[in-house]
Amino acid sequence: MRKLLIAFVCMVCSAAFSYGQTQQGNFLLGGGFSGSLGNRKVESPGSGNTVIVSKSRSATLVFNPRLGFFIVNGFALGLDADIRNNSSRNRDNDIRTTSNSFTIGPFVRYYFPVNVFLDGRAGFGSGKGAELAAYPEARIFNYSIGAGYAAFLNDYVALEPIIRYRATNYTNKANDNLRTSNGNLEFAIGLQIYL
Repeated sequence: MRKLLIAFVCMVCSAAFSYGQTQQGNFLLGGGFSGSLGNRKVESPGSGNTVIVSKSRSATLVFNPRLGFFIVNGFALGLDADIRNNSSRNRDNDIRTTSNSFTIGPFVRYYFPVNVFLDGRAGFGSGKGAELAAYPEARIFNYSIGAGYAAFLNDYVALEPIIRYRATNYTNKANDNLRTSNGNLEFAIGLQIYL
């Protein structure tokens, strides 16, 4: 109980002393890293009434650099990039594939007085790779919305865990009629500098 009380007091003090970082006219500079591990199952028609099932495992690494400006107290607008690398291995034949994508777009962030924030972003870009939604080259639109906490390590630097829902739409560059959409829940950790 005593440790819980000390942690609560530290959180309240952190919120009280860090309010100046999110005031109008300040900048937000930083980025986040996230990663995911997953399984993918693809079913496609074979000859006759057969179905071909392909299973693979994948690992994805993401880097999100960003630059923002507080237009009013607690509300920042800015530019955010999403750089992704995905590696997959087919479980049946051990074939390995990779895909890379890059998107850039605006983000908004609103901070509550206790350093909890809401974050939303949208991005436009492209990607290449055999595992990119079954398209060798694709145009990409993605968006996410989430919530996090700015744990200030000092007056200017915060460690920010965030949980968010992310949706991605892929369109084949060679044929606009071929599209794939997916959505997932992500957990990420970011490091932001408040200037």
